[in-house]
Amino acid sequence: MKNLTKILMVALIAIMASCSKEGPQGPAGTNGTNGNANVQYSDWMAVNTWTGYGTATASFDWAVSNITQEVLDNAAVLIYYRYGTETQYKILPYFESVTRVFTGNFSVGHILLKYQHLDGGTVTPATDQNKFRYMIIPGNTHLRLKKPLNQMTYEEVCKLYNIPM
Repeated sequence: MKNLTKILMVALIAIMASCSKEGPQGPAGTNGTNGNANVQYSDWMAVNTWTGYGTATASFDWAVSNITQEVLDNAAVLIYYRYGTETQYKILPYFESVTRVFTGNFSVGHILLKYQHLDGGTVTPATDQNKFRYMIIPGNTHLRLKKPLNQMTYEEVCKLYNIPM
């Protein structure tokens, strides 16, 4: 039994001595540019002409050639709203009050923006002050996120995808 213990100890010491913690340093890599995972985004656009201005629902049909069937089937499309030069960004749908809401609906080539009074009252959206921006985030990259995109702040999404604010 003593011999077996001695043999095991020698074997253990030999194994420990043959292991090294780190190998030699590899060559330095090149500095790449920060990517944005093929995310597409628009400039901020002021909506000047609302159809149905002064009714319960005002709408604006935004022609967006980037909204393809492929995007509708496989990507996340986010729309953000800001008023004038404010730096508070709201994701749609955005409830301006208990009875008024901004929404965005997608179809191939279009984003239909709506401003609705849910109680049937009239809406009069401010022209040149309501600004919108869309982001198309392709579904070709799996990301494990701390929270869903539509629950992130505008700033968090911009930072995640390297989008200028």
